[in-house]
Amino acid sequence: MALTFVERVRDPLHGLIPLTACERDLLRTKCFSRLRGVRQMGMAYVVYSSAHHTRYEHVVGAMHTAWQLSRGLPIFSDRDLRLIRLGALSHDLGHRPFSHSLEDAARRFASEPGYDFLARYLDHEDHTWHLLTTDPEIRSVLERHPEYDDLSLEEIAQVATGRHPRQELNLFTHGEIDADRIDYVLRDNYYCGFAHGIDTQALVELYVPDPDLGLVLGQRHVHVATQILYARYHLISQIQNNPDSRLGDLLLAECIREAFQEADDARKATFDTIVNSGTDSDLEQFLRQHAPRRWGDLHAMVAGQRPYRELAILDFPLLSPLARFALRSLQAPGESLAQRLQDRLTMETSTPYLIDRISISPPVSPLAIERGPHAPWHGRLTELNPIQGLVDASLEGVGLRVYAPSDCDLEADEARFPRWVERYQKVDPGMEPSRAYRALEQHWEGDRLTFGLLMALETIALELLDEQVARGRSRLVLLFLTCYSALALLEAAVGDPRLYLDGREAIAGLIRQPSLEPFLAEVLPARYAESGEMANDLRYLQRCGLLYAPARLERVRNIFSRRPKIGRTGWGKRLFRRLAESEASRTFLNRLEGAMSDLFAPHLEAYREYVTLLEQEGSGPATRRRELRRRMPVAFTR
Repeated sequence: MALTFVERVRDPLHGLIPLTACERDLLRTKCFSRLRGVRQMGMAYVVYSSAHHTRYEHVVGAMHTAWQLSRGLPIFSDRDLRLIRLGALSHDLGHRPFSHSLEDAARRFASEPGYDFLARYLDHEDHTWHLLTTDPEIRSVLERHPEYDDLSLEEIAQVATGRHPRQELNLFTHGEIDADRIDYVLRDNYYCGFAHGIDTQALVELYVPDPDLGLVLGQRHVHVATQILYARYHLISQIQNNPDSRLGDLLLAECIREAFQEADDARKATFDTIVNSGTDSDLEQFLRQHAPRRWGDLHAMVAGQRPYRELAILDFPLLSPLARFALRSLQAPGESLAQRLQDRLTMETSTPYLIDRISISPPVSPLAIERGPHAPWHGRLTELNPIQGLVDASLEGVGLRVYAPSDCDLEADEARFPRWVERYQKVDPGMEPSRAYRALEQHWEGDRLTFGLLMALETIALELLDEQVARGRSRLVLLFLTCYSALALLEAAVGDPRLYLDGREAIAGLIRQPSLEPFLAEVLPARYAESGEMANDLRYLQRCGLLYAPARLERVRNIFSRRPKIGRTGWGKRLFRRLAESEASRTFLNRLEGAMSDLFAPHLEAYREYVTLLEQEGSGPATRRRELRRRMPVAFTR
């Protein structure tokens, strides 16, 4: 049965959006109407005065965008199109007051004693599923419209949360370039006063069917996908990561922390009711009552005052390779690395710092591109040069931002500088006091506080990394240990400490070796070696300067000089030794080294001959080197 539209709503981005009778009635239910009082961008209105748009507008826009993307595709029936529209309309139904700002706040304290109940509010998708499958008003609406009899609420919830067994149906709510992302990129940029620069007229033909891969990007409109990814990067880097906007999120988190210090079960129950069925104003009233001190700071900020000031921005170029590695590998689902750093620094200095971990999630899905007469093979969006540059820029978006109370005297922290230098020698043994003071004068203009905070936070991050490795390894740690375990074996076999794995392809080949699979499968997800996650992890290790780095390895502003570095780095060896000191890592490495020995032992003579031929010029040695490389299970160079 074809869709019949009975009403239209006007939207500043999409113009007139048509609605079916069922969609109109769903939007009138309490569950959907509540979204009118939930801001799309949390605390961003502190900086961008017009950013008061709501989740209600967004879900309607996402539904229309999903319709634009899917309506011309012959692989979808009328039933599929109804399902896609309702899934997109419902995808944010479970968002709670202040949207992601509340989730970030819950994440900061959910692992603390007495705050474990906050773990219930980390993921709005679980709440979306619950509402769709249990709310009687939503069920009643569907029952009143016989044209939707063939759709179940469970199936709508599957599409809304990206769990449907038909992946092409999930593409429009949970894809790299889906209706959700397209609408919020357009809408958030628009309400914050930025032009989006996206060819929205081409959305109808953005995806095309492919007999082998299902839906792929159409060749004619690859530029639209690029525009969307760049607009999203701008949204995150310049708007969502704005220092004042992020400070609003941190103060909201502090309000929640204060509200539940020694709180009884009745207060927690009230909070649960508000966040599951209330709006932003309901939560504001709760925090005003139960967190008066921190609410005063937040209210002052909304009024234009600055109770906190940005003290330091420690971004990617300033961080050491080890700190860069720690800031990415320590971040785990449901936990807040920034809060752990903040608590330890505050405890050591008795200064009420606020610390925010800034980051930008890079594109992950390769996104196949349609074959055509000029390219009779499937391309990948992430292989295009502009997108590779965007991936690198996103990966380098990691860093720390430190805030301090505006009226706080921080002179005492400057007196800690010598102790911070001494402690930092655990990270970099070459950081002698004389070297630190020389860098302080030459590169930091005598700013002991900011330079000291950099060293203190890097040291704390490495200490947390040691604790994490003792408990269990992250994906990035396992990948790094595997690479350096192979290099250590080859170094010892050929007697040359200058070797490094020859490109990311060689590392991917190492991960895929059948003899290593039993060990790597303990941590790495299925098909990790073929995924965009591994490609991004390897790019990150390279950008950090831990595998090999032809540029931008050394720090720009403090103790290191600008110099190109080809091949492996001393930072990588230092980190490998540090991680290998853990008893848990040592046990794993012993098993891994046995598997590596079995893998490389039959080929060691080929590796040794290859190293000797690297010193020789001419066509004969070059031909022989190519022959030897074909026999190697993993390629390397020097």
